[in-house]
Amino acid sequence: MKHETQGKSRFYERFQVEDVINFFSGQLLQAKSPDGAQVFLQAIKVRRRPLPKGFQDALRKLQHPNLAPILDVMEEEDQIILVHPPFSGDPLPLIVNKERTMDPDNAVRIVHNCLRTLQDLERLPLPLSATLDPKNILLVGHKPLLLFYYVKDSKQSTFDEKWRELLFYLVTGQAPIGGLKQCEKLLDEKKIPSRVARLALQCLDRKFSLGQITHSVGRYVASRSREEGGESGRKGRSRKTLYTAIGVAAAALVLVTLSVSSQIGLGEAYNQWAGEREVRLRDGEIVDQFTFTKHKEWFTLPYTFKDVTNIRGDFTLKTLNGFTGYVETKDRQSVFGFYVKKETGIVSLFYYMKGKMYPIGESGEQFRIKPGKKYTFEVIYIPGEPVRISIQEYGEGERYVAVGTTHMNGELTMRFRGEEGATLYFPQMTSTDRQALEQTFLNGQPWRIGYGQGIIRPDDEYITRLSVYPNTQIRINAAESDRFAFIPPEKGNPLQLNLQGVDNSMYRLVWQKNEKKLVLYLLEQKLVETPVNWEPKKDKPILVTFTPDQLDKLSVTVSQDSNQTEIKYTNPNGPVAIREVSMIHEKGLELVGVKTSGE
Repeated sequence: MKHETQGKSRFYERFQVEDVINFFSGQLLQAKSPDGAQVFLQAIKVRRRPLPKGFQDALRKLQHPNLAPILDVMEEEDQIILVHPPFSGDPLPLIVNKERTMDPDNAVRIVHNCLRTLQDLERLPLPLSATLDPKNILLVGHKPLLLFYYVKDSKQSTFDEKWRELLFYLVTGQAPIGGLKQCEKLLDEKKIPSRVARLALQCLDRKFSLGQITHSVGRYVASRSREEGGESGRKGRSRKTLYTAIGVAAAALVLVTLSVSSQIGLGEAYNQWAGEREVRLRDGEIVDQFTFTKHKEWFTLPYTFKDVTNIRGDFTLKTLNGFTGYVETKDRQSVFGFYVKKETGIVSLFYYMKGKMYPIGESGEQFRIKPGKKYTFEVIYIPGEPVRISIQEYGEGERYVAVGTTHMNGELTMRFRGEEGATLYFPQMTSTDRQALEQTFLNGQPWRIGYGQGIIRPDDEYITRLSVYPNTQIRINAAESDRFAFIPPEKGNPLQLNLQGVDNSMYRLVWQKNEKKLVLYLLEQKLVETPVNWEPKKDKPILVTFTPDQLDKLSVTVSQDSNQTEIKYTNPNGPVAIREVSMIHEKGLELVGVKTSGE
């Protein structure tokens, strides 16, 4: 096989390339790894330099129900190589044609999954995108799988609007021809339900943006979710299936487990919302919403949840006259939520327990709700853990994130209270894997907020940064990352870490700035110290690296640019194994996107 980059591509040194698998939209190289396992290699052209730090690790950890798993990432001179395990699927053009179209509700759900996947790709440290040309989509059951991606660069003029045609194609079996009038006529001839037909026409109308289309499609999916799981018009069909998994050797490969997120059926509970909601056609956009008035100040979601759950919705406030959203237990004795303060727009967090209200933090000057703007909120519930909340202005990259201080359990529901002019757009509830939720909450970074709040945003180099509020706890699983970076506050000790051993022993590592030394404690007992002969620079990341040299030794290196200090401890009583690292600073600090030792 000939390949133009063979002379300068390092992946030829690692993999034995056997064949080329041709798809409608690109090629995968079928290869074998050094241990004989079968893999597929995908090349992505790169035109921008430098690449964001941490992008390789983020891609390796990416687990997404609509993307092929990624086992490894290799960086070449003008491309990056993604290493995939074998996977299978049905190419969309072999399933849908003029004679065999897709059930309208299933079609909208597939479009919804694809649009949300584009949003998820954009949130990676190296923003990616994918064309929604049918030739680039496989179906695995009812789940779409996007095949080939490209690097999204705002400096390059990439004009790809194939997403506009996808819904029309799925319900008619052909690409749109002519103007909107001709498309509307064909939809009518195919007897497409009026609401789906309006969505398809809205997609084709260029006055609607991708964000508006995603919003409309999401509302439709939420309203029809009680029919989730029904397979329409598929039984008895013979389908030509293309299997990209070739050979028995794939069984030796350790496959990546996908976290499949499924829409929870609302059943009859949705009818309770339907009796209260307003369905409007605004400039061709279908909107499900609840408008608060003096006589309708409260709204309760018409369903409860008790498993790992994600609730996502939007709200707008015409004026800053107050707005509240919270989750509560069935007996209403335990409540956690947020309140948008009147006039200021500051977000205040509160916890209510057994008749007492406890304020636990507020967003302050760093994040405020603005009147007339649309905001997306997200509530993540994991049984036995504090509730997570995020709020983001629609279309912006900055998110306010917060985690409660008290664990919640049992059957929960969510309630809202608004004043005149507040509008709530129907929230969607999905049940998914906790690991997938934890990854997306903080943009795929290994940090977790134990409790407290922060602002997460990408910087100019697309590196994720988390500005942590004072007295917020940050936790890192030692198995996930061997080092992390942060910018310390200007005042106080630059570093204070708690290290929890697998045997529940508690170590503390403190950089005592005034004494110019690193000190390691076991609880309050000083174990070892070492001098620090340099001053930390302002606004420069400090790296902390954990290196267990041997079972009974712990080595921690603190560095900034060319400055470096290492502290070592040998335990006379047995092995030192760190399970988790946590940090809290009374002044707050800023975490910087992860770098791995392989970069």
